[in-house]
This record gives sequence, structure tokens and C-alpha cells, in this order.
Amino acid sequence: MRVPTSDCAEIANLSGGFGENNVIEHRLYTELCDATQRLGGRRQHKAYTALRELFGRYSLIGQRQLFDYLVDNDLTPLQGTIIDRFFDLVPDIWLIDGLANRCAHCGTLMRPHPNNRLLAQGRCPIRQCIGHELPKVSEKLDPNEDILRIAKPQILTYWTGPAIDELKIFDTARQNGLDAELYPESDLCDIAINEKAIGIDAKSYTSPVTLALRLNRSIGGLIYYRRRILAVSDRLIEDNPSYISALKSTLDKKGDAASLEIMSVSSVIEFLKKIPYANQT
Repeated sequence: MRVPTSDCAEIANLSGGFGENNVIEHRLYTELCDATQRLGGRRQHKAYTALRELFGRYSLIGQRQLFDYLVDNDLTPLQGTIIDRFFDLVPDIWLIDGLANRCAHCGTLMRPHPNNRLLAQGRCPIRQCIGHELPKVSEKLDPNEDILRIAKPQILTYWTGPAIDELKIFDTARQNGLDAELYPESDLCDIAINEKAIGIDAKSYTSPVTLALRLNRSIGGLIYYRRRILAVSDRLIEDNPSYISALKSTLDKKGDAASLEIMSVSSVIEFLKKIPYANQT
């Protein structure tokens, strides 16, 4: 009858979701964790952070730069896995005038657009950029000078896009002299301040109700932090001014979810700028 059985639904749920991209992302995440775990101990956590930062900052990258990054971050044992499993070669069809245009906002590869008059330099495929930022190119890479690679589509959707806010918060914390760690202990949260003093998770769920229901089931690694902050994308709030109120009204009033502080990303950034030292909070 072309209707999934209950067994099929359960398998899909165990695989990370009910859509093909959810399942693929779950598999990639499992492969990422398996690869870094092979390094063992603290090296495992440092490798996880370095790889997630790689996909956040350099989803479009030349092979020489990629090799340098792997050497600098002690990731050469994982070189084959990283290249084969997490990146694709940039196809010629995505080049514009023979060059790969890098998005100035998120760093990924801009794609050719049918409206060549308005979008002659292409348009970013990342949801967090589309419709919120005017297309802008930061640099143009020549595929004749280096082999160019682009992170897989599911990585762009689930890791690179959300990393725009995550890295903005992390960079602000570091610039203000705070003891900040990105994706600590293989992703307990997005940003930790002063070890376990403050844990911050940036969220970009389109639906506040869906996010709240997920948090009601579990707040994840934030449970290990004394102060637990949920940072909601400013762009979501621009599109839906009642986003935070809808989120708060759906969250459980008791239990772990009730311990969360809900802020916009811009509010979190202002909060971090006002703390000279994290241990004073």
C-alpha cells in the first residue's frame, strides 16, 4: 500500500529522522564520532572540535589548505576519512565564469542562479543566508590552481548553517578574553564558558514548538552546566517576532527544560561583552 510499516518508522527514527537527509546526516555524525574516538582521550575531543570548526568556517576549501589544516590540528591520521566521507569535489557546473565564489557571510560555495542580472555572482545555498543577507562574494577560487572541495550537502544544512551563529558567539567570547571552548567534550554544547560555568546552545529550528518538544524530552549536554543558555537565531525572530514567547510557553515549567535561559543570539553576544571574566557570573 506504499505506507511505511511501524517497523520501518522505528528504523527511520533510530537512524536519526524520517527524511533521507536526516538519515544521511545521522550517518555522517556517527562516522565523525567513530573517527575521532579512534584517536582516544583528550585528543578525541580536540579532533571533534577541529573538524566541526572546519565544516563551519571552511566548507569550501582548496586541497592544499585542507591538508595544512589537518596538519595544524593533528588530524592527519583521519585524512582519508575526512576527504572521502565529508567532502565532494566542486563540480564545474557550480563555477561562475570558471571560478568558485565564496560567500562572504558563511564561507561556502555560492551557486549559479537563473536570474543572472540580479544574482550574477551566484546565491548562497545556506538557509541562514538566503533571504537575510544580500549575496556577497569574499573571494574567488581558481580550480586550476588547486583542487577545490565542498562539504557534503547534509553537512552544509545541518552543520555549516547553524555554525554561523555558533562561531559568532564563540568568536565574541574569545575576543572579550573569556575562557571559551567550542563544541566541548565532543559536543556537550556549542560553546562552554569557564569550563562548566556556562553552557550555550545556538538553535535555528524553524518551529519553536518543535524545538520546545525536543527540549522537553532532553536538554542534552547542557545538563552538565551550572548556567544553561539557549540562543535563538536573530533571523528566526525577525521572521517570527513571537518565536521566543511561543518557545517558552511550550517548554515544561518543571524539570530540566525549565532551567534554560532563552535569549536571542544578539542578546547572548551583548551578555558576553559585559562579562570581563566568566567566573564573575
